[in-house]
Amino acid sequence: MKVKHPAMPDRRRAGPIPHLLRQTPPDVKIAEGLAVARLVSAGSSIRGAARACGLSVTTAWRRYWWIMDWTLPRHHGLPDGPYPPQRGTRACPAGRPYLPTLDGTRHQPRPAVHRVNGLPVCDRGLVWTVGPIGCRLGVSRERARQLSHRPDFPPPVGSLSGGRAWAVDDVEAWIAEHRPTLTDGPWSNYDGPDIAVKNDITAAG
Repeated sequence: MKVKHPAMPDRRRAGPIPHLLRQTPPDVKIAEGLAVARLVSAGSSIRGAARACGLSVTTAWRRYWWIMDWTLPRHHGLPDGPYPPQRGTRACPAGRPYLPTLDGTRHQPRPAVHRVNGLPVCDRGLVWTVGPIGCRLGVSRERARQLSHRPDFPPPVGSLSGGRAWAVDDVEAWIAEHRPTLTDGPWSNYDGPDIAVKNDITAAG
């Protein structure tokens, strides 16, 4: 007769089942992740999206990033690739997971981003990272980063200091279509703390 080890709790009455004993089907992750991502893109917080979708905050956060990570290659003109591990799990305890189609292949290089007189530019002119985009929109850097993952947001033209960068003209065109109340000139609705960024970019424009 098999004797249960006293240190092992009864799974029927214990807490969460260990990760390796319960794998959520990908179709469930996709449905939940898309639902959370849509709500977050519409302005909801992760906590609010979790409540609306009937998920725990941790699960909603993991599903959101799972969808963002899985679809990230398409923002670079590449296929989605295999399903990535979820952030915050043993398979990916910190940071973004390895994405083979993005990290493990060579693809057509995007226009190089460099600095001229201290300002980031590409061959199409001035570029912004998520910080200045957030300042332009009057939102936080985190919110700007979330918006940059929307399917209708313009693709980045390169990278700067390890982060993605967008042509200012592309961002302004997106603002004109999706945030028309902000189109009466750069920074007109911004009065935040990054005044140096505002002054530099306004002067360059």
